[in-house]
Amino acid sequence: MLRVRFLLRLYLAYAAVLALSTILVWVICSRWFVDEARDEITRSLEAQARLIQEAALPVLEGGDQTGFQQRIAELGAEVGTRFTIIRVDGTVIADSDESPSSMGNHRDRPEVIGALENGVAAYSRFSDTIGTEMMYAALDVQSDGKSCGIVRAGIRLNAVDIRLGRLRNALLIAAVGATLLSLAVGYVFARRVTVPISEMTRAAERVAAGGSAGMAITQARRDEIGDLSRALASMETRLHDRLELLQVERHKLAAVLAGMVEGVVAVDDEQRILHVNEAAARMLSVEVRDYAGGSLFDLTRVPKVSDTVATVLRTGTNAQDEVHLPGSPPRILQLHASPLRDVGNQVTGSVVVLHEVTELRRLETVRRDFVANVSHELKTPLAAIRGILETVDEDPQMPDEIRVNFLSKVRRQSQRLSALVSDLLVLSRIESDHALDQRDIHDLRDVVGDSVTKYADDVSGQGLTLETDISEHPVQVLSDEETLREIVDNLLTNAVRYTPSGGQLWLRVRSESGSAVFEMEDTGIGIEPSEQDRIFERFYTVDKARSREKGGTGLGLAIVKHATESMGGQIFLESQPGRGSTFRVRIPLAPERRCGV
Repeated sequence: MLRVRFLLRLYLAYAAVLALSTILVWVICSRWFVDEARDEITRSLEAQARLIQEAALPVLEGGDQTGFQQRIAELGAEVGTRFTIIRVDGTVIADSDESPSSMGNHRDRPEVIGALENGVAAYSRFSDTIGTEMMYAALDVQSDGKSCGIVRAGIRLNAVDIRLGRLRNALLIAAVGATLLSLAVGYVFARRVTVPISEMTRAAERVAAGGSAGMAITQARRDEIGDLSRALASMETRLHDRLELLQVERHKLAAVLAGMVEGVVAVDDEQRILHVNEAAARMLSVEVRDYAGGSLFDLTRVPKVSDTVATVLRTGTNAQDEVHLPGSPPRILQLHASPLRDVGNQVTGSVVVLHEVTELRRLETVRRDFVANVSHELKTPLAAIRGILETVDEDPQMPDEIRVNFLSKVRRQSQRLSALVSDLLVLSRIESDHALDQRDIHDLRDVVGDSVTKYADDVSGQGLTLETDISEHPVQVLSDEETLREIVDNLLTNAVRYTPSGGQLWLRVRSESGSAVFEMEDTGIGIEPSEQDRIFERFYTVDKARSREKGGTGLGLAIVKHATESMGGQIFLESQPGRGSTFRVRIPLAPERRCGV
């Protein structure tokens, strides 16, 4: 379409210029030829008048006129010219077209007056005698230096117009023929210009679409179009190289953004989204394709994010904040926003970097609570020991039985303090990487058997009944033995501690779906549903008085949870208040055991 339109416009412009030039030349040449033709006719009439001048002189001098009229008429008919012989006084003595007797005096005719004054004169006018337009050439006939008459030759103008019309037609035909020939030649030359331009246009479109230009024929030309084609081919090569470089850089940038743990969101100056990496999409729980080109607020639904970016766009400085995203559980993101600038240092957008700090904030909270709880738990026995020792020290006369009672309390508090420190050390060891270095394959049945033997006296002394259901086949797990023993011991002692006398305990060990399963079920006090989510927190106990009475530290279930998770396992709780609880631990079987199942 571009080629046709350009060719048409170029050709029409050329045709218009050619047509105007042809018309102008035709008008000028036509007028020139008409003027030349009229001058030629005038000279011809003057020459014909001179031819009959000699024949008319004797008659004008008064000679015999017999047969003169006849001769003039024959001569006029022969050459197609009207001849008129006029005396000086204007009397017509002979005329080739009319009878002299019927013609009036011609002394006042302008050609006669002009001939008498100048010797020769030519005029075009309407003839009253024959009633038509005529062109006359009059010649003064002299004898002995005096005018004796006028010889006039004339021709009808319609005959002149016919001759001039033929001349104009001939010029018109020549002009039209030359124009058509020029248009044909112009069309050929126009195509020689437009076809290469069209080829270069298609080549540019192919380059824009990522293809090759392919202009070998056009580049072979040795003119300006060839120069333009070669320049376009050179530009294609440079553009292709730059596009490849940009593509490589784009892939690098995309790989960097995709591999970043931080979320990255880029927006323009109207907060329309330019880019969202996968990490940001995960943090915001969205699909990237659903928000391409959308607004930042639609992506986050958090006004603080949009306000922070608006501040960056307005001030051109960095900004940071912390936002809380609704959800279950709610998440916390740390926001860092920086301006994007163009080559003119104008702010054209902003890039937002998101850091997931939910776990960090949770750990900070846990740390603060842990420090507070540890301080509280350590402070209580220490304060009790200090108070008892001060009392004993300040009363030397204290009876022995009272002193023994106080010292017994100091021993219990010191034992509680020792148990608390021991549990803290166990928890610290489980959370460190050192426990991972001590892993080996252990049979869970052996560990459970040792624990049952160790706590048999506690179970019977509490008036409880313990039933075991242990698999006959090895239940091997990859763990360090001490960590595995902490899980079993803490769950067993927890069941004994919170099950009233006369209660029932069940202990089960089995392999199930590639996991080692350890279950501890009791008929104890149970746990309220509102407290079941917190039971594995450090220092959290359902019945603090009972726990302290039994020597509990509040860290047993926390140790069980962290120990289980350190081995890639999970712990589950089923409990009903007043009816008992079931703790179920699932730990992946050791690789060789899993292959043998």
